[in-house]
Amino acid sequence: MMEDFTMQQIINLRWSLAVLNSEYFDVAGILFSKITKSYNSQGNNEVDCRNTSTEGLNQLHQVLLWCKEHEKDSLLPPKLRKESKLSFITIESCPSKLQKDILKVFELLESLGIVVVDE
Repeated sequence: MMEDFTMQQIINLRWSLAVLNSEYFDVAGILFSKITKSYNSQGNNEVDCRNTSTEGLNQLHQVLLWCKEHEKDSLLPPKLRKESKLSFITIESCPSKLQKDILKVFELLESLGIVVVDE
């Protein structure tokens, strides 16, 4: 069944396990293996991994952060780990309306002399 999944679908599944803070490491290993196999079969060269979506690379980086936080090995090739990190750190930040509204409230409170402690 998993043979029919695209690389993006496998990345989505692995990402969702990290988001849910799931510790099914046997499943995680299988998913990492499938991601690596798919990545290697794309013929990625030394230039970049254009065949992997930006969204997929960003999700992989988030999974890698989760693995690091839980002191687990990512099992992904170093080049793919590097590409996912580069993709993630180069995305343009786009604060939500809620984040912008909270910032305005903080600025208002500070203008009234109330000390605001950031998270």
